[in-house]
Amino acid sequence: MAQRLPPQVRRERILDTAVEMVAQQGYRGLTMKAVAERCGLTAPAVTYYFKDMQALLIAVLRRRDALDGDRFVPTGPHGTLTADDIAAGVYQSMMEDPHAARLRAVMSIEARDPYHPAHQACQERDEAVASFLVSRLQDAFDDPERLARTLIAALEGVQSAWLRHPDYIDLETSLRDIVTWVMGEHVARCEALSA
Repeated sequence: MAQRLPPQVRRERILDTAVEMVAQQGYRGLTMKAVAERCGLTAPAVTYYFKDMQALLIAVLRRRDALDGDRFVPTGPHGTLTADDIAAGVYQSMMEDPHAARLRAVMSIEARDPYHPAHQACQERDEAVASFLVSRLQDAFDDPERLARTLIAALEGVQSAWLRHPDYIDLETSLRDIVTWVMGEHVARCEALSA
């Protein structure tokens, strides 16, 4: 007889399985039934924990975000992230799991519609990323919030371009270039304003 798992353990097992499946095969064609089969469950058992595929995919992205946060190791003074730290963290995340990066890019565009089921989750993620960057940049820049939002927009552009044309875009170099440029422009603008 199979051991009955506590609900939280079963939910985590389902989520771990979905994260693994997205990393292996991408999110297109992923079904609740496929996740359930891999977990040794029925599809209704999976929907008990995740009401639909959208909810499961949002949970997958949140899990990836939690894992990705550990990639950003500050090397600047007072724990400030440098341009290289940011570019290296984003690059490592995208190389480790390009399928999750693709899912994040598609979902963030689709979720701009306020009626999309992932709208609030994507907004919360954007705010969390901005807050994280502000906390790691505030000691080194005059307007860390503006810088953080500009960095996010620039990084999303590079990531989207690479996802569309991986053979055309040198992701590592492009990430480093855009972050270095944005941070340098921000410093130059602040110095010009204070002169």
